Amino acid sequence: MSYELNALEEPLVGMQSFSDEESADSSDVGFLYGSDSRGKEDLDLPEKIKVFVGWHELASRDMWRASVAELLATALFIFIGAGTVVSQSQFVFETTPNMSAVSGSEISSYLPKATPDALTAIALSHGFAIAVLVSGIAHLSGGHVNPAVSFAMIVTGNISVIRGVLYMVLQTVGSALGAAMLAACLPKRLHRGLGAHARNENISPFQGFLIEAILTFVLLFTIFGNAVDKRGSPIMAPFFIGLSVVIDHFVGIPLTGASMNPARSFGPAFITNDWHDHYFIYWFGPLVGGTAAALLYRTVFLRDQRNVVSLETVSQQIADLK
Repeated sequence: MSYELNALEEPLVGMQSFSDEESADSSDVGFLYGSDSRGKEDLDLPEKIKVFVGWHELASRDMWRASVAELLATALFIFIGAGTVVSQSQFVFETTPNMSAVSGSEISSYLPKATPDALTAIALSHGFAIAVLVSGIAHLSGGHVNPAVSFAMIVTGNISVIRGVLYMVLQTVGSALGAAMLAACLPKRLHRGLGAHARNENISPFQGFLIEAILTFVLLFTIFGNAVDKRGSPIMAPFFIGLSVVIDHFVGIPLTGASMNPARSFGPAFITNDWHDHYFIYWFGPLVGGTAAALLYRTVFLRDQRNVVSLETVSQQIADLK
């Protein structure tokens, strides 16, 4: 996750290492809350607005490469995560007696509830996929792989609007691409919804919204605590972020499917045209919960911090250990 805006000439968000002399005070973390790396006294309001919007970044090849990295990582995440759901449902189907006598339209009412083994496999698959993909592209884009993360970073002033919106658009496109890849790899009779999320019939839409908001709050709080806060563990951040996804899945799978990521929900829903309260629960829930966590951590727990560690510095830290 890329979480500190550099000077205008810096090609990638979060790549700068701060020296003691360059460190900002508590109000200097993120340009919306102080300044960029040149110091808040050097930025007047029009320049702050320019940096906030980020039109200048459209000319940066690095930003476009970073955006493509987000697209590819999101596509792979959907393929792996949704693919695990499909494969586990196939296992349940194949090991349930007498299913061959049930017509296609009646299958869903005969299938047993997901087993604890299947829930564990789905949770681990999503968590490990996020950990691997975030670590793989963190040095390129920051490794958001989630529109809720990118939106929270815009709101807290850690990336520009242009960069954040481009990330969100390409993450959404990547999610559709990943679901399409999964559909292309399977005969239609095995699609089983392509792992699309659906609310438990005993959960109201508002409860679904609240569940997704809380689960995403946990995810973003983990991101800020490990990838943003210098007192955290930036080298281990991908692992802890993936672990937060795993534990959220244990709670959320039986209730909402545990999205925490609008892109994870969008791709399968788009390809199958099966929406299930999609925007209210699976877009607004993660966006609200993630932004709330980011604002809380930024305004309360980072107020006394002199600078921020970004995940893009992890590759250099690892290299320094060799």
